[in-house]
Formats: sequence, C-alpha cells, structure tokens
Amino acid sequence: MDRKYMGRYDYETAVYNDVLNYVTEEIDRKQFESARDLADYLKKILRDCDDVTGAGSHSYTCNSELSRQYVSENFELLAEALDVGNYDLDSILDLIYSGPDALDVAIRCYLLDDAIEKVCYTGMEE
Repeated sequence: MDRKYMGRYDYETAVYNDVLNYVTEEIDRKQFESARDLADYLKKILRDCDDVTGAGSHSYTCNSELSRQYVSENFELLAEALDVGNYDLDSILDLIYSGPDALDVAIRCYLLDDAIEKVCYTGMEE
C-alpha cells in the first residue's frame, strides 16, 4: 500500500487499529504457534467482521454520508482496491450502485490482509 493514496481519512491506520483492537480484546496469542498461524486464522474470520471491515452487514460506518466522505477523500485508493481486488466490471458496477457504504467496505477489505500481517508480526516471531 503506497502512502500517496492517503486522503484526510486514513483507511490504512483505521483498519490496522481495528485489527489490533480485535486481537487485543479477542485473541490469546499464546494459542498460536506462529505469527503465520495467527494471520491465517484472522484472515478467515475478520473479512466478514463488522467491527473491522463492515462486510458482514455491508456497512462499516452505518452512516452513508460518513462513508461517502471517507471514500471521496480516497478515490485513488478506491481505484487501486477495485483494480487489485480482481473485481470484474459487473462487480464494480454493483458496488457503485450499492452506494458509498459498499465502496467503503471494499477499501477496508482490500487493506485487511496487510493490516493483519502488520499486527501479527509485531511482537511475535515466526
């Protein structure tokens, strides 16, 4: 993730903090033999976690105007998420027609794996 895409709302930091909060509150790191095991587990469960991506309910903010603001400040990041996220044209159009909440969730899901990697490899050796 290239920092040049950061607008006023910092998605990268927000997703990282949400993953970190989830791990701090819900995970006992001692139950995992390695950072890789923890990361693999988190990648399975956090994608649909409303507190991290909003994908479970299709809205992280539960406020379309707030989602619109966040997305409008990060159009380049949205474009990257849609490009790298392997969306086909129909899926992109569906997201656009679904509104700002769906676009906000797409960005958060795009950044999720990197945030998980950062959280898991902080203070835990492979």
